[in-house]
Amino acid sequence: MKYILIIISFLSISITFGQNKKSPLYLRDYNPIINSDELGNLYYIFSIKSIDKTFNNDAYKFIVPNKIGFDKFKKLEEVENKIAIDTLSNFINVTHLKKYNPCELHKNLSIRRTIFLVYKNKYSENVFIPLIYEGTQKNIEVLKFK
Repeated sequence: MKYILIIISFLSISITFGQNKKSPLYLRDYNPIINSDELGNLYYIFSIKSIDKTFNNDAYKFIVPNKIGFDKFKKLEEVENKIAIDTLSNFINVTHLKKYNPCELHKNLSIRRTIFLVYKNKYSENVFIPLIYEGTQKNIEVLKFK
């Protein structure tokens, strides 16, 4: 039974992430946490309850490429691009990622060359921003400031 579940899980991951790692991955988040550091770099982080009992959660961190000069950065609104949701056929809701094995999820995010985050901005417009996967950290608590 365990063997069958492993095979089903592997097939599900393969189908969801696709065989072609060059195709863009669109992550849909209805409540994204996008923060900046003191310099102006933007980051997107989502967190999933950890299956490892030693930790509370696994945080997946992405860079939002907004650097335009040595010490100049675009604001989030300048990075956002409007998109019609019905034109996307291959987006994955971030809440559905919790069903995947953390190692496989990390691997699939790491080998993706093109990742976009799709969400509603403060004007309730559907937008997307490019992401660069930076890695996974354990027990990171993320605060969202409004």
